[in-house]
Amino acid sequence: MARFQDRLLWTSVGQGSLAIFWLGGASFVLKTSSQKVIYIDPYLSDSALILNRFPATAGSFQRMKEIPIQPEEAVADFVITTHDHLDHLDPDTIPGMAEAGPAKFIGPGTCCAHFRDLRIEEDRIVEVNQRETKQLDQDIRVTGVFARHVGPVDIGRLESDGALIFGPDDGTGYVLNLDGITVYHTSDTCYDDRLFDGKPLHPDVVLLAANGKGGNLTPEEGAALIAELQPSVVIPMHYGLIPETHSEPDELVSAIKRRGVASEVVVMEFGGEYVFRRASG
Repeated sequence: MARFQDRLLWTSVGQGSLAIFWLGGASFVLKTSSQKVIYIDPYLSDSALILNRFPATAGSFQRMKEIPIQPEEAVADFVITTHDHLDHLDPDTIPGMAEAGPAKFIGPGTCCAHFRDLRIEEDRIVEVNQRETKQLDQDIRVTGVFARHVGPVDIGRLESDGALIFGPDDGTGYVLNLDGITVYHTSDTCYDDRLFDGKPLHPDVVLLAANGKGGNLTPEEGAALIAELQPSVVIPMHYGLIPETHSEPDELVSAIKRRGVASEVVVMEFGGEYVFRRASG
């Protein structure tokens, strides 16, 4: 099989289409019809292994799949991180991606502070918090939407002095308008009535974290959100990367089907590609 970076480069996306690649967990790469490349929550290392040093988080934290592309090879136009936990804003991934190409780095306030700690130049940082919209490019717009990531266990973040930080942060879901195609990445979030506010009805694609672990939506709660939004396509996420956050997506798929939702559910393979094509007319 061709290397991931070669497949990404060779993929040409037609008008009215969006190529979606899944790299495990909440990590995706999107390629638009204007051939722009957007990484969301790239985790391209084994940095979570450091959590084994702490009694509160001792476990395995070993990647379940190989690293699909080295950060120094991951050329992007935009890199979005939804919140400042190791498996979403990876401090062993972001600096290499900054060296790889001209990417701008987008995230809520705590993520942007971490970007600065990682020596990302100020003119490459774009802060987008909940209820904020930024035009990143002529054909790319991003809006921060509600997410509330709290729970008894999460992957945490490391301070520069090596301290491990847990608990709520300013995690943010994102709705992206990409050449007219709408994608909603839920980020990590628990159930809250505010999840139903301000989201576009009938988005084209929802990237849904509903594994019922680490404070995330349960499968039934995720299905309720999908029943409200009625997207064209649902892609389950936040599994298949780290054992502590892994659960099989079958339960979520079954919960969505029980709701009688017409949305197509696409369970992606690690490193796989799905092309969304907007219906004509």
